[in-house]
Amino acid sequence: MTKEISAPQPAAIGKDNAGGRVQVIDRSIVLLRTLANLKHGASALDLARQTGIERSTIHRLLKTLTYWGLIESRGATYHIGPESLIYSAAYLNRLNLRRLALPYAIELQRVIGERPAIVSLSVPRWSTCREITAPGTTTRHW
Repeated sequence: MTKEISAPQPAAIGKDNAGGRVQVIDRSIVLLRTLANLKHGASALDLARQTGIERSTIHRLLKTLTYWGLIESRGATYHIGPESLIYSAAYLNRLNLRRLALPYAIELQRVIGERPAIVSLSVPRWSTCREITAPGTTTRHW
């Protein structure tokens, strides 16, 4: 099950901009959220239609976000880029999920008799952070 990320429409962005937000950032977020909901990506024209943002603006946003790695292109199709993982990883690391997951991992090991690994994202790659061994269990090698 995937959760769609809602994106405000640009018309609403323009009217609600009295709060001191920066319009180009609002539009960039709308574009990123739209792409996040598209498993197979989209063309610039499709993104302009889906977001309501002018096509020329979409092209400038795509060029800038591609430069920073937040978006990547495969031909004329755009997708969320690898640089976006940095922000996700920073958020997850701040939550200290390893500490929260540790008691559950120990209980899982006790129930299934195998040693689980707690894995977290360490940009730019996945890495094993800790392996848990409950007392009285055997270590399984892969």
